[in-house]
Amino acid sequence: MNLNANEFMKKIQLLMSQGQVEEAIDLLEDSIKSNPKFVERWMLLASIFRAVGRIDKSIEICKKASEIIPDNSIIWNNLGHLYIEKNLYEEAIDPIKKALSIDSKNASAWFSLGRVYVSKEDYTQGIEAFEKAVKIAPNRVELWNALGSALDDNNQYKESIRAYKKALELQPDSFNTMVGLGMVYANAGDFKDAIKTYEKCLKVEPDNEVLWFQLGKALSGAGKLDDAVRAIKEGLALNPSIVQAWMDLHDVYEKKGEQELAIEAMRKAMVTGKVDIAFAGSEEEAISKIGEWGQEQKNKETELDSMVERRLFPSWSFKVPPDFEERPDGNRTQLISPDGERCITTSALTFGEQALPEIIADIGRQYEQAGFKKRFDIKYKDYTGFVFENDQYAHMGTFVIQRAMAAPSGVLMLTFSVADTKENKDWALLVINTVKYYKN
Repeated sequence: MNLNANEFMKKIQLLMSQGQVEEAIDLLEDSIKSNPKFVERWMLLASIFRAVGRIDKSIEICKKASEIIPDNSIIWNNLGHLYIEKNLYEEAIDPIKKALSIDSKNASAWFSLGRVYVSKEDYTQGIEAFEKAVKIAPNRVELWNALGSALDDNNQYKESIRAYKKALELQPDSFNTMVGLGMVYANAGDFKDAIKTYEKCLKVEPDNEVLWFQLGKALSGAGKLDDAVRAIKEGLALNPSIVQAWMDLHDVYEKKGEQELAIEAMRKAMVTGKVDIAFAGSEEEAISKIGEWGQEQKNKETELDSMVERRLFPSWSFKVPPDFEERPDGNRTQLISPDGERCITTSALTFGEQALPEIIADIGRQYEQAGFKKRFDIKYKDYTGFVFENDQYAHMGTFVIQRAMAAPSGVLMLTFSVADTKENKDWALLVINTVKYYKN
């Protein structure tokens, strides 16, 4: 089959859109055999394996390509980027630096290197890398956003604001940039501008509960306590399961001197946090339980701090202990604790291109027919995804909890299987609530 580059790409896209992934892979592999110096074909093959969740295979492809074409900066940077996706930051450093030794003007490689340093909380070197990236490619919004975020993390608020504003000059409607800018304003104590920014964001995504919570905190910081209550309640109406939001509402009520409402907000936080105070015999006992719950939350935060983010698929990530063994098997991956008592199984269907809305809707209907109850929607531009309530049950001494999620980029099912004890149940719920969805 003799196809020019444009025809070849259209053929690959057609096969992927029809779900003929293996056929697309075979076509690319045959093409590479006939011309092993064709960088674009190697990278397209790696991207297909990445799209279907086989990142280890994608890494293998990049390694083979680097052996055959060792002087190509793009290949080395892509290899480093894949290691970053697997949270293997140390492994990412050498290929990224190799990329930069070949082409010091590779802005994407500087961006990748910056991400590695930021992951290690080395913000100084991360900022230096991002600054080199924006100098080379000053029109790339994501580079300015990364620089702004790193500067914010390093408490360099004025510089961070300048970076985010530069991004907005390039793309005035960039939602991610506006959110980042709002957070910097709030961190810097500039609650007036934080409020303006969050209100602007909410015009774009009025159903984003996190934005309402952030707006509420900014309003509280500005002393606009009644408005803060209304904002936090707007967010809780969208998603009442966020413990921190109830805690923030409690703090606002305390500032207002409304102790009964403050206690009620704390009660809601405890119920959301799975702490039962319904049988408290007195106010003192309730307050004691509040203290116990507060300590339990601190313990959870400490446990979460010791975990690492695993981004096994392009659009989803969650936190797990660093000593969990990863056992990939195609679109299915298991993460198992050293003692074998805790197991997380991830099953993914990742679309090569963004799926049509009707496809996502049909998948949602299938889950609902299977008995899953919708928790909340993911809304992004013209697409709508979903996250379902956890399905929990015990069977023969094993506690199982599942969460199904779908978005335009793919579908993910998480299944936790642990020994049926309270400690293990609490741990599973802790981890499953760290799931994040990435829009890009």
